Amino acid sequence: MPNFSGIWNLKEQVQAIAAGRWTGLPTGEVYAWGDNSPNGQLGDGTVVDRSSPVQVGSLNYWLQVSAGTNHTASITTNNAIYVWGRNNSGQLGDGSVVSKSSPVQVGALTNWSQVSAGANHTASIKTDGTLWTWGQNGNGELGNGTTAYRSSPVQVGALTN
Repeated sequence: MPNFSGIWNLKEQVQAIAAGRWTGLPTGEVYAWGDNSPNGQLGDGTVVDRSSPVQVGSLNYWLQVSAGTNHTASITTNNAIYVWGRNNSGQLGDGSVVSKSSPVQVGALTNWSQVSAGANHTASIKTDGTLWTWGQNGNGELGNGTTAYRSSPVQVGALTN
């Protein structure tokens, strides 16, 4: 079992591997623990609460992970977004409002560079610098000038920086 102590920064680990400076074994695995019911927000395929770390999904090339209140969003090393957990407001961005207890990909695109999970919405930046949001929007959280919920990514403005 991996050592769970210290600070995990997967992005710096991947950069060090690419530069030939990493001497450890790159696992890229993500582990989670805590409240997991009823939405499966830990991503282990169950809705069972966990008091010890369990592996999220079966992928082993995670680059970034962001936990919201009841959902989680992540980016893989090939720049795809995967999400899991509560989805009552479309915060997973997979075009549905069905909660997922295992990671599912947001669309087929692999051009995402950053992601952040909010309480019931998600924001992400593409590699071209554009900002995209989805999920709950009753108070304008998505920043797209409306209050309509979105279950798929919608671009915010036209800026690329």
